[in-house]
Amino acid sequence: MDGINWQAWVYPAALGLMSALVIGNNLFHWARAITRHESTSFTLFIGGLLGAVALLAAPVPAMKWLCFVPLLIDPGTSWVVYGLWKNRKP
Repeated sequence: MDGINWQAWVYPAALGLMSALVIGNNLFHWARAITRHESTSFTLFIGGLLGAVALLAAPVPAMKWLCFVPLLIDPGTSWVVYGLWKNRKP
């Protein structure tokens, strides 16, 4: 059978779509909270972790080293890392 093995892309595509939806939701609520001077509740780590797992599950080996990118894009993950860094003890 010629072409792409589409079955190998089912789980990475589904995880990537869910990741994009959660990260998009976090970004929307974060921007809305900034403009309205309110607080927000992120779905912590979920979007970034789903994206990292999607890239690790992708059948292309060159994509595996990009697994940290969704963690950096997700504001929930970034906020937790910032809070841990800010409250660290010297």
